[in-house]
This record gives sequence, structure tokens and C-alpha cells, in this order.
Amino acid sequence: MKDADPDPDRQPIPAGPLAREGFQDRLGLVLTHRSPTAIWGELQVTPYHLNRSGIVHGGIYCTILDACMTGAGLWCSVPGNVRRAVTLSMTVKFTGRVRSGLIRVEARKVASGRRIYTSTAEALSEDGEVLAHGIGSFQYMRGSEDPEGEPLDVALAARAQADAEVAAAAAAADAADKS
Repeated sequence: MKDADPDPDRQPIPAGPLAREGFQDRLGLVLTHRSPTAIWGELQVTPYHLNRSGIVHGGIYCTILDACMTGAGLWCSVPGNVRRAVTLSMTVKFTGRVRSGLIRVEARKVASGRRIYTSTAEALSEDGEVLAHGIGSFQYMRGSEDPEGEPLDVALAARAQADAEVAAAAAAADAADKS
């Protein structure tokens, strides 16, 4: 990536009120630093991250690259507001492997329209070897198109509505299975 590493004394980015115990959180990805067009993250490899061959599973790389590429486009210029996006497509190439240590991820937004943006990312070993790299397209969710984002209460209400729709669909599927 083009930017130099951020300050080694950097602090983790607070998860914020929209965070929940999601997949990337359970994996241990920590987003460490951000700028208006980039984000950095780290993952300490544990036995949970390894495949049957004893190396980091490709799905781990896909997840951490996806999370960071998405985050690279979510800078919000208004304190207290938030931006949200979903992945439209992503391509990942695997170029190295590790069994332990720290994986660093560097992602950058490289192009953007009003609703869709493109990001690239690299996953790097402690020695700087590129382990995987990717490119993806992402779509801003309604209300997140502008750099000002949307007020947190609006985003939380949208998430609550989406959660309710998922719960209703699951209940309908359960009812259909029982009949």
C-alpha cells in the first residue's frame, strides 16, 4: 500500500455503538487506525484460524480483507454520525502462508461514485510478506452515501428494522417447516 505504517503507538479504533459480536469480532480482527480513504487492522493468529494443514485458512484472509476494504470507504466527516455499506463483489488472491504471528491488513478506497466504491487491501505477515490481496466493490446503504453519514439513531433504527425482518422471515420459515 502507498501509505507508511501509522504510528506504532496507535490505539484501537473504538467499536462504536453499531458494533455487535459479529464474525470479524469473533475472529479477533482489531481495526487499529484510519484515515479518510484507508484503514488498518491486525489479527493475532490462533489455532482457531488454522486449516487442517496447519496454516491460516483462506476464509480468514477473505473475512479480514473484506472487513477492512469495506471500512476503507466508511470515513464519516460528522462526529457521532455513521456510514454503512455492503459488499457487492470481491476477488482475493492468496500469495503466502503463515502458521502463527500477527497479520496486518492495509486497505484503501481507490475509486468512488455516489453509491458504489472500490477498495483494495493486502494482508501482510510480520515480516512484510504479502499473504493475500484483494479488490472489492461496495455499496453504501441508504443514508450513507454522503460523507456526513447519518445520525446514529437513524442507523440504529434501520438495523432494528432489518433485524425484525430477519426474525419474521425465520419465524415464517419455522412455521412452514412445522406444517
